[in-house]
Amino acid sequence: MWHELAPEDRHAWLSVALWSRDYQRQGKPDAPAGQVFTLDGRHIVDRDTFYCAIGEAINGPGGYFGWNLDALDDCLRGGWVRPLRSPCTGTSRPRLGRGW
Repeated sequence: MWHELAPEDRHAWLSVALWSRDYQRQGKPDAPAGQVFTLDGRHIVDRDTFYCAIGEAINGPGGYFGWNLDALDDCLRGGWVRPLRSPCTGTSRPRLGRGW
């Protein structure tokens, strides 16, 4: 869904994912460690698309797993749906620009 958005709309998508995460979580514990997540890098072209892709890989469509480095760090430490205490693999090499 998000990969079809214009670049200026992707950050807004992350905001919606963040707020819907609060609703979806509703006190549920983090998923157990040991799961393997696959990050599909085909649509990663900038920071926002990276955060969209990692949110989707770990928490499913519309999933959230940070939208900047501080938020990603919070997610990695747990308490944000699924901590990344598990391996994460990639399926394609992202094409990141110089600003990344």
